[in-house]
Order: sequence, then C-alpha cells, then structure tokens
Amino acid sequence: MGKFYHLFMIGLFCMLITSCMQSDAEETGKHQEGTVILDEKTIQLFNEGKVRGIPFPLHQFPIKQVTERWGKPDEQLDHEDIQVYIYKKGGQKVSFTVDETNTVNYYQIIMNMSLEEVNQKLGSRYDIKPTTHRTLTYPMGRYELRVRRIPDDQVIMYLNDPIN
Repeated sequence: MGKFYHLFMIGLFCMLITSCMQSDAEETGKHQEGTVILDEKTIQLFNEGKVRGIPFPLHQFPIKQVTERWGKPDEQLDHEDIQVYIYKKGGQKVSFTVDETNTVNYYQIIMNMSLEEVNQKLGSRYDIKPTTHRTLTYPMGRYELRVRRIPDDQVIMYLNDPIN
C-alpha cells in the first residue's frame, strides 16, 4: 500500500508541474514565437534604433542587403513604383517596402500578439500617444515604436526615426 501511495503522489506531483508549465506558457501568449521577441533586451535595442532579430538599418538601404542575407522573399507585392518584399521568419512576417530606386524606406513586423499584450509590455513604462484606436505610438529615445492592431490577434510593429 505504501508503494502505491508514493507512486500516486509522484504522479500527482508530475501532473501539477506540467499543469503549471502549461498555464505559464498560455499566460505569456504567442509573443515568444518568432524573430522578434518583445522582452527587455528588445525594448532596450528599440531605444538605440535597432530591432533584435532584424540585422538591417531602419531606413534607406538597398534591398540587395536583404536578398543577399535572407534569400528570395516568400512573397513579393508589386504596386508599380513600390515593391513589398515579405519574409516569413519564425512565425512572423517581416515586410520591406522598397521604392523605385530599390531602396528600403521602412520595414514592418507582423507579430502574433494582441495590442493589449503589447501594451502590457510597454504601456506601463512608457508614455503612450494614441494616434488612433488601432495604433499606439511609444517613444523610444529619439525613435518611436508604432504598433497597429490587425485582425486575428496580431499587430504590425515598426520602429520609426522621426528625424529621417
């Protein structure tokens, strides 16, 4: 009887630990997936005008840098003078908007997070400037992080240099 009791207690303990781990994973949401993870290190880099997981400058660089490093895009959208190169990296979409000179003007990251999750990470520590009901702007040093809600509990994020 004592052996069964100990086995039962060990099994119960293992189930409890597994349950706690699953609830922690659910609480953190989907934001742990992908190229860009919204954590302290990423937030610190935003203040320096850098995006963790994206090895390209903010503005004005040739798209050739991206294609040489990341290869052919997963999707390419043609809007006459404007081209959009879309790469799927780690469950996220990173899109580069290119003008007729083949220069990237900006890039955006689509993240599997709700606007509420982003605001939890950033809202309590930074002054929020609501630009619309779907877009929030967070000051990041001399930069701005713009976050826009899109359907399916996703957001588009891009770091903006208001000086350029």
